[in-house]
Amino acid sequence: METGMAIGLGLLRGLTEFLPISWEGHLAFLRMISGMAAPSSVVELCLHLGLLAALLLCYGKRLVSMFAHPLQSELKWLILSVGPAVAAAYTVRDQISGLYQSRYLGPIFLISSLILMIGQGVGTFYKEPRGHVRFYDALVMGALRAVSILPGMSPNGSAMAGGLATGLKRKRAADFAFCMAVPVVIWDIVRDVQAVSAQAAAQETGLWVLFRDQITSAGYAPLISAGCAMIAGAAAIRLMVGLVKRGNLKWFSVYTLLLGLSIIAWQLIQGGEL
Repeated sequence: METGMAIGLGLLRGLTEFLPISWEGHLAFLRMISGMAAPSSVVELCLHLGLLAALLLCYGKRLVSMFAHPLQSELKWLILSVGPAVAAAYTVRDQISGLYQSRYLGPIFLISSLILMIGQGVGTFYKEPRGHVRFYDALVMGALRAVSILPGMSPNGSAMAGGLATGLKRKRAADFAFCMAVPVVIWDIVRDVQAVSAQAAAQETGLWVLFRDQITSAGYAPLISAGCAMIAGAAAIRLMVGLVKRGNLKWFSVYTLLLGLSIIAWQLIQGGEL
């Protein structure tokens, strides 16, 4: 991987992961139109480490406070909310991987647009939005995040939309949605380590040796990607919280709508059918 590609991949991952426009969907579309290969397990591991660093930079203190006061804080609702997402990632993510390059990608982007639009629209009907998370909020946000493992849907964006629809204040919905992302990214890191470990075992070498060799042979490009993902991710989180506070989810809804329609049109031109 060249340095320019590493920088571009890291920036794209950080932005599309935390802005509600779907990293998986963008990656799938890029693979459809360019034939590019999916990132290797080592690259995915580095990217996830960069995303985790971005989340901890923005929400590390909040999470430490939650664990320091588990009964008084919203930790219990955080655990409840991430349960469905982790379960979905563990049980069905591999089974739906075929959707990444299928005729369903465009329509799923349209569904993502609709979720963002409905979430913000319903949220405007609450005269006094709440500043604290309840059982129902956590359940709805967790369910929407679980469904949004489909390529073309944004887990963070769907969770935010769910929080707005159940009556949370805009900033509170955004903050809680990003806190939900932390354990899910940690789970992705565990899966990446398992994948790299399996690759190392197949090559009859050690996990660290394989990781080191792939990093150095690529000119440390995966680490560059990780750093760019961290920087872009932290910036995207800050930007997203500010936009949600001002009620500007509609622009992401418009973007995903247009992208979904563009993908459908491209597929029709290429294959003659959806």
